[in-house]
Amino acid sequence: MADTFALVIEGLDTLKSMDDLPKDIVKAARIAVNRAATRGRTLMADEVLSQVNLPPSYVAPAKGRLFVRKPATNSDLEAIIEARARPTSLTRFLTKSY
Repeated sequence: MADTFALVIEGLDTLKSMDDLPKDIVKAARIAVNRAATRGRTLMADEVLSQVNLPPSYVAPAKGRLFVRKPATNSDLEAIIEARARPTSLTRFLTKSY
């Protein structure tokens, strides 16, 4: 079972749909969500690297192990950060043989 973290914005009870918002507010919200997702991904990578002595490139977004899978769009203000679920063998990171 995957761990899930959610950032929820409350206080928009009176908003009936995204169509009610001016376009510049939707654009600003999209930019904010995408920046938060990118920053969250970076913080997660930093935390992994602080706990395990992996090379920084191991958790780089281009490697597909920790990345923003779905950025927010003007029509969907949800962004998803995804990490690969498959276990990693740490033997390849050994610096000396035992």
